[in-house]
Amino acid sequence: MEPEGESKCERSRVGWKPPNTGHLKLNVDAGCLGEGLYRWGFVLWDHLSGIVMAGCCQGVGFLGAKFEET
Repeated sequence: MEPEGESKCERSRVGWKPPNTGHLKLNVDAGCLGEGLYRWGFVLWDHLSGIVMAGCCQGVGFLGAKFEET
């Protein structure tokens, strides 16, 4: 059950701040999807919290989250 007046999406952004004016912020994430499969994605944000670019990829040969995110 969601706390009153706050969605799960809003809670996940607590602590996240947009970049300074004139800068972009890159968020990445990667994970394993079973035996040897991987998926990673990214979002590039502007200083107004607008999405400039986003993408994802899925494939075979997962080498660990830190490696995939790099």
